[in-house]
Amino acid sequence: MVPSNIRRWFFKQGPNILDHRATGFDTVESLYTIPCSHILDQPTHTNIIKKNLTPELGNLKSNLAHKIEDSLLELWGQDAGNWREVEA
Repeated sequence: MVPSNIRRWFFKQGPNILDHRATGFDTVESLYTIPCSHILDQPTHTNIIKKNLTPELGNLKSNLAHKIEDSLLELWGQDAGNWREVEA
């Protein structure tokens, strides 16, 4: 989210400043921390997400919501009256 008082400045910045991939890779030193760092140059997963997964989200959301709810109930329980530690 970009505050409204700096939007003009923000959108005047060049791609070298606004490139989330480059700054993200630098931050986590991806070339050294990701075993198959060559995938960063050709991120095929983004095409798969756009072409295959995104159009199917409408069909998947009900199942995903149920799975998330079931998993939370299984891991955290339903007892709101007692404290329960959950390992992260």
